[in-house]
Amino acid sequence: MAILPSQFKFLEYALTQSQSMSAPRAIMASDTEPRASVLLDRELGEALVAWGRQIRNDATIIAGVNIHPIYESQDIEGSELVEICLPYYLDASRVLNPKAALKVVWACNYCDRVQAQQTANLSVERTDNFAAHLTYNNEWIVPSSYTQLLKQFGLQTRPLENTKDSVQVLIDQSVSIDESYPPIIPYGNPCPGCGLRSLRRNRGVEGNPLDPTFPGMVIYTDTPVTIKALDVSELVFARSVERLHNPRISNVPLHNAGDLIDYHHISLHYYDASPIFVAKTALVHKLLESGATGLAFRPLNIATAPTT
Repeated sequence: MAILPSQFKFLEYALTQSQSMSAPRAIMASDTEPRASVLLDRELGEALVAWGRQIRNDATIIAGVNIHPIYESQDIEGSELVEICLPYYLDASRVLNPKAALKVVWACNYCDRVQAQQTANLSVERTDNFAAHLTYNNEWIVPSSYTQLLKQFGLQTRPLENTKDSVQVLIDQSVSIDESYPPIIPYGNPCPGCGLRSLRRNRGVEGNPLDPTFPGMVIYTDTPVTIKALDVSELVFARSVERLHNPRISNVPLHNAGDLIDYHHISLHYYDASPIFVAKTALVHKLLESGATGLAFRPLNIATAPTT
């Protein structure tokens, strides 16, 4: 293995805790080679990638990197909307009473798309100490102290069943993902009942991860999602109509639209379908100024309305 320059000596401990240091390439080539997960500022991260691109023994020093950019307030200056998401290192929180709080029905006869109506306050399990967090059924939870700030932007909240310290943010606006732009990839045939297609979100890739003999560095990065043209001035906080998942789609009816789904199916079909969340940049700035943690954001593209 190449000797780590002094500026990257911090990787030695992470790598030795992960895998053997005897492998010929340093990071993330395969499950048998050493890897490390580290938090770096942009300058040091770029330096690490540049060093890792150097060729040693007919291959790059570092086999691959998986980059999760952490954006800051200055990165979204000048933009009107951003995508809101969980930080990559956090998991969503579990709803403890989904069967009591949610009425979930099949939305289509021919696919596993569902429609949910909340009928009672959620009881949410907190798994961390972060101020804002997302539940597995795609609801945002924030501290009760943010209620007035949200009202200034026209947003309403709903209390939680098991705590007064946090509230649920009610989201009644929607946006549509433009699937003609990467990183959204439609696949399979449209549903014969509702016309929706399966969508997945790919990460940008430099290099050839499918070729085990590829000698260069493979780099995975995030690519901004594009939403369809809309009146930006009217939008505050929205979720996409489309959900990123792979539902069953059939040419014959699978179930009856409107039928209630039991708890087993709720966990399989509703929780696994993820929309994207879009917020006004001014709202995000205010939340960050108020100390909101557990909240990440990404740049967002807005398609230009077609001319006639």
